Amino acid sequence: MLRLGPTTVYTLIVLVMLAGCSGKDKKQLPASIDIKLGDLVPVNPVSPVKIVAFDFYTIELPSENIDQLSDIFSMLYTKPVRLTNPDVVSANSFELVFGEIQMWQKTAALLESADAALTERTRLILDYGQIKDFIITQISSETKVIYLTPDLTIESLTARFGRLVLRLSVSPVPGERGVCNFNATPVLIPTIPRNSTEEPEKIEETVFEALGFTVEMSPSDFFLMGPASYPGTTNSLGSLFFTAAQGQKIRVYTVFCSGISE
Repeated sequence: MLRLGPTTVYTLIVLVMLAGCSGKDKKQLPASIDIKLGDLVPVNPVSPVKIVAFDFYTIELPSENIDQLSDIFSMLYTKPVRLTNPDVVSANSFELVFGEIQMWQKTAALLESADAALTERTRLILDYGQIKDFIITQISSETKVIYLTPDLTIESLTARFGRLVLRLSVSPVPGERGVCNFNATPVLIPTIPRNSTEEPEKIEETVFEALGFTVEMSPSDFFLMGPASYPGTTNSLGSLFFTAAQGQKIRVYTVFCSGISE
């Protein structure tokens, strides 16, 4: 059975309340991608594959309005979000909060009051056990990435080229139907540019395990991921996640669980 939340409702809320500036001032959004029932039908009815659909929204607001995010973070819940290491998450200026669909209209109104605008949306469909990378940002020049470790010391690494992603997977909640665990971990993936004359090097990913998190979600639930405070260092991990336009914009990511097939 396919359980779908009121995706149309919250999509309209996002588009109407977070439209922001004119089309010239923001990135053009791709056309909405509908979930096709045929894609969700298990191939093997004896051992069906469970599939979960998520809608990712990237929202940007002027950096001078970052303090207004605290009203949103305090209104939503933290308990459904399980952090691998809460101290490291906080030290790297990450904030994660959870909400149910009836809380979205007020959340969107607060974002609108902070002059927020929707800049991108993405539909992801995951099988249970499948792993996908959601790209946060591309690194196209040598960049020193600064972050805090589990013992809260400052470390850095140099990324020449690559991409910063959230590595995603979903897993069942034992004994529960229509509920899943959304699992995510930041990962830095180095790459060799296509026009490089250098010999390919062994690609070693940097997995920021201490910044991993899990959110228990049902259809229409959502969570927000944003900065707890303005990332002070230009190339800090928090800055790469949450700033845009040379630090003039703050990024917030909203993820809705839009459907679970069983």
